[in-house]
Amino acid sequence: MPAPPPPPFPSDADLRRLLHFSAGDGRIWLAGQRMLLVHTAALGALRAELMRTIGREQTRRLLMRAGYASGERDAALARRVRGDASVYDMFAVGPQLHMLEGAVQVTPEQFEFDIAAGTFAGTFLWDHSWEVETHVRDFGPATPVRSWAGRPSSRKWRASPAAIRIAASKAGCFPSGPTPRRWHMTTRPIR
Repeated sequence: MPAPPPPPFPSDADLRRLLHFSAGDGRIWLAGQRMLLVHTAALGALRAELMRTIGREQTRRLLMRAGYASGERDAALARRVRGDASVYDMFAVGPQLHMLEGAVQVTPEQFEFDIAAGTFAGTFLWDHSWEVETHVRDFGPATPVRSWAGRPSSRKWRASPAAIRIAASKAGCFPSGPTPRRWHMTTRPIR
């Protein structure tokens, strides 16, 4: 019998309270970390230029590294802000930050996490991804959609004494743009 679907994500009010616009000195802060408000067209142009100049594989590597670095910061923020919450509420920080940043709408479909055993399995539906939209605009709907910077960031979850790494892989990559994408996330051992 399949597991019941997870509940909706918790309120993101705790995360929104950590976002500060400092117009006086031209900075934006999220929990003490500097952030940027950037046009998706500009990021899309950078992404397209990288694809054309250094190729698909190098672009994938660069954008996935950036996504991984972001995921590590998200996991640290989750431990800081929701360290006493349930694993589900703590994990939700990552998808909720993606939504607050305007990157994508995330809907949980499956969530099974056992820190003691070091296992995780999750499925999340992604709608309105900026990266899919710009890819379709720049390369057309007939090309396979590449979503690297916006893929669910790999995260390191540390719980004494266990440490696990969550890795994401997409299922159902639809190049038409507006069609939701489904991401499956599973456990990878930390090396």
